Amino acid sequence: MTCNNDFNLAIKSKNSQGQLSLGGGLKSQLKVNGTDLGQGYSDVVGPSGKTFTLSSTLSGYTGATGVFQGSSVIILGLP
Repeated sequence: MTCNNDFNLAIKSKNSQGQLSLGGGLKSQLKVNGTDLGQGYSDVVGPSGKTFTLSSTLSGYTGATGVFQGSSVIILGLP
């Protein structure tokens, strides 16, 4: 299957805040191309494809040690 046309792509977090709790008060704010995933990100993608940068900003670290982990769902949609 090939795509010959541009199309709109929406990327967002299932969590409307775009924030992920990692335990012990530590949180991760997820972003795509610098845009908060809670707000959502949209772009036009063409036949040649496109690269997106997923980043995480950590906050709330209390100095505790241990295992910090979490998971989130990122949704790609065609609006």
